Amino acid sequence: MKSEALQEHATKVMGNLDEMINSLDDMDLFFRHLHGIGALHRKMPGFKKEYFFVSVFKQRTSTQANE
Repeated sequence: MKSEALQEHATKVMGNLDEMINSLDDMDLFFRHLHGIGALHRKMPGFKKEYFFVSVFKQRTSTQANE
């Protein structure tokens, strides 16, 4: 990956991370963001859904919310 491409990707990652952090008080919004990012990554050749731990994270947050 060229350094310009890496810089662009890092900027996108940090922007998405900022959105995710800012949506932690609204889990529905948080998971919409997360699923949207996952949908984009699924289109990438060789990407495996196991790279995203959405189901594990979602299960853990649901369990904690019900405690």
